[in-house]
Amino acid sequence: MKQTKKSRLWLAAVVFWLVVWQGAAMAIGQEVFLVSPLQAFGTLVQLLPQAEFWQRVAFSAGHILLGFVLGGGAVCCWLWRRSAGSGWTPFSPP
Repeated sequence: MKQTKKSRLWLAAVVFWLVVWQGAAMAIGQEVFLVSPLQAFGTLVQLLPQAEFWQRVAFSAGHILLGFVLGGGAVCCWLWRRSAGSGWTPFSPP
């Protein structure tokens, strides 16, 4: 029962923000500044079957993953350098 209430609340929040987005797009009236959610969804539906779209998605996802890996490596190096003189290792208990 609680899950149903949570799902309804989530759906109401999504619908609310889609209505706000649509209203803002209609108020501005220029697609260059703010496209409507209906047009964005229509464009997405047109792009989904195209191979070039998925190549670009994979390329972007690869860059995002590389950023996380490099960031994690930088944090590990920083922690290792910070603890070089104290005898602390990343695997020692806190």
